[in-house]
Amino acid sequence: MTQARMISLPKQGEAVDGILPVSQTRPITVFSAWWRIWCMSCLQTKGVQALVQTKIPSNICARKGHSVQQVACHIMEQYCEQGYMLSLDWSKCFDTLAIGPM
Repeated sequence: MTQARMISLPKQGEAVDGILPVSQTRPITVFSAWWRIWCMSCLQTKGVQALVQTKIPSNICARKGHSVQQVACHIMEQYCEQGYMLSLDWSKCFDTLAIGPM
């Protein structure tokens, strides 16, 4: 659990003659599966759950039992009622990676 690996995923259509500059890649850090297990078990503890419920307002993050659609609807309702909005970068949220030759 003391090591991670950084890999660079190529951006689609950025290679020229099979050469891809590092600046045209997306760096992603990959940890051991044990990190995910450990983090998920920590997030399930009563202490962390209480911290989330008491310290983080519900309009900042999705809660257990609420879908992303419900949170998005809540944001739109707040905009209609109170006149404020935030920006969501949907273009990066659903980014894709093409597997195959560059």
